[in-house]
Amino acid sequence: MAKGFKFKLQSVLDIKIKNEEDEKRKLADVMQLQAREEQVLVSLQNKRAYLIAELKKKQGEGAINITELQMYSRGIEKLKNDIISQQIRLKEIAIMLDEQRKKLIEATQEKKIYEKLKENQHKLYIEEEEYKEKLLIDELATLKYAKIKPQSDN
Repeated sequence: MAKGFKFKLQSVLDIKIKNEEDEKRKLADVMQLQAREEQVLVSLQNKRAYLIAELKKKQGEGAINITELQMYSRGIEKLKNDIISQQIRLKEIAIMLDEQRKKLIEATQEKKIYEKLKENQHKLYIEEEEYKEKLLIDELATLKYAKIKPQSDN
């Protein structure tokens, strides 16, 4: 085993490994984006619920005028539209997340193909080296036997 195993496609495998790492990072980025946007949605829903509760409270007390009623109605309607827009945004992010997962799976599969190829080539290399070593041992044994045999005939 004098020279050691060298995988001829190591540079390609290195690229596949880097590509997989990049896809993992991109997936993590999209997941973080999704979490932030979900928080925005929850915040909008909480604001809307608060305004509705406040409006009902004031209506129950009878302490609301038409201007305030219009202001609450506009605010609640705006928040409703913002919530719908945010839900659409989250659906778009879910699609992005799904696409990124597919890209990661593809990158991982490509990397595994090259890793398996490297593993198989390494096994072949080991088998070949062991065969060469066996031949060398056999040759040495034959030479040793050849040296011993003529001396014992005398």
